[in-house]
Amino acid sequence: MANNLIRRFGTGGGDEMWPPRDSISGTSAGQKGFVPMDIESDGLAKPAQSPSPQRTRLAFMLLAAILGVLGLMVVVDAIKNNVGHHTDSEILPASVSALLNTDVAPCTDFYEYACGGWLANTTLAPDRASYARSFTGIQDANDVLVRSILADKWPLLSEFYDSCMDTATLDAVGAAPLQPDLAAIRATTTKDELLTLAGALSMRSGVSLLYGAGIYADEETGETEVLHVEQDGLTLPDRDYYVNATRLATVEGPYKAMMAKLLTILAWFVGVESWYFQLERFVADPIATYNPMTNISTAYPSLATYLRGAHVPLNDTTRVIVATPAFFDAAEALVQRTSLQDLQTAVAFQYITSMSGALGSDFRNATFEFFGKTLLGMLTPRPRDQQCTDRVNTYLGELVARYYLQRAFQESSLGAIQVLSGNIRRAFHERHSRSKWMDETTRTEAVAKLTNMTQLLGYGVLPYVDQLHIDRSYPSTRREYPVEADRMLNLLAVLAKAAQNVELAE
Repeated sequence: MANNLIRRFGTGGGDEMWPPRDSISGTSAGQKGFVPMDIESDGLAKPAQSPSPQRTRLAFMLLAAILGVLGLMVVVDAIKNNVGHHTDSEILPASVSALLNTDVAPCTDFYEYACGGWLANTTLAPDRASYARSFTGIQDANDVLVRSILADKWPLLSEFYDSCMDTATLDAVGAAPLQPDLAAIRATTTKDELLTLAGALSMRSGVSLLYGAGIYADEETGETEVLHVEQDGLTLPDRDYYVNATRLATVEGPYKAMMAKLLTILAWFVGVESWYFQLERFVADPIATYNPMTNISTAYPSLATYLRGAHVPLNDTTRVIVATPAFFDAAEALVQRTSLQDLQTAVAFQYITSMSGALGSDFRNATFEFFGKTLLGMLTPRPRDQQCTDRVNTYLGELVARYYLQRAFQESSLGAIQVLSGNIRRAFHERHSRSKWMDETTRTEAVAKLTNMTQLLGYGVLPYVDQLHIDRSYPSTRREYPVEADRMLNLLAVLAKAAQNVELAE
């Protein structure tokens, strides 16, 4: 199914989001008359755990996509049955015909045929990197609803949103919220101290220095949750930026300018942009992604120190999947040969970049010039209310979903969704059962895989942690600036899953 999409061709040409991320703190959320319910696939409602906003939005989007594909199949069938009798404009509704470019033969360029009319009549807004007629429109409609929820002044949600919107206070306090952590970075006297601190900062801000880690299903068995570690800490979107001379030339100057601006604002070590950019050009083997091992402390002591700083429990028998061993071998050597001061600068810069969206306009403008304009081709930032809506969804999405479902999800529609999902499953089963291109063994395995698929309707059933708190001692910026509570509680919940069986409902 052709998707109507226009994209602004910056150096990156991708999403409207970029690496700077920050976390938040919160208080326990008041229910304000809301009674959470779980809507299960058997149609029964019961007091339960909170929905997952990502899965909620994805469920609606997936349903829309399925309906779109089914609709297109009907249209194609109608076209087949009317070849030689009617033109496309006579067969299709006017709203669909307007999307076409019938001057182009579909067999020559189907995308232009299916989307050319829409492309010719659609202008990309200056604050967007791309726009898709399908899912961007759905997301925009969702954001309108979320902003109406925020306008109701629910506890925690609106406090965080209002603090994000209070740009006057953010500008007034400047870099003050970062200074305690930056002072701690400067105060480290050994590389082990710095790596431990970097691991701790990763849990408060999402910053990564060389290393990334997560706990998810073991790819070999699919049944056990296992710790995975991989290369991380690169600012540019992908490896090609660092090794392709043409792409490198387009970003190196703006990248160094951003770094110099941020470090100057903070009165950090200056004149290190070229060195740091060379550090980021350090890349490793991206191919071998499944390498289970234990005794990670002996194999990669710097990585182990970083993970312990992030409160990841490790011992000599902890099973770890290492995505790129060549990278970690080289990373150990890099840490050993790099001075403490240079490593401090690397941690500080990654930290500043990840936190810039929570700070004043000097920081936000510096990162937008590079990430927004250079990489994504955007002309202006998104409106502040949209930025703050996105931030609430990012950091309090589980809580937003409670109120979103209360307003937008009709329990009475669940039956229709179950019927549609069941019909799709049966259709797949019938097609698999009689597929001639598969042998009997493959066909049997395909049917078994379909049978084992988990059907999640409406939203997920993960519990939402309500034990968050807001530190109100630092006016509104403290609510905008990250405190450990939310990330640490989520981290502890995740760490508890290592070596446990995979929970399909999650």
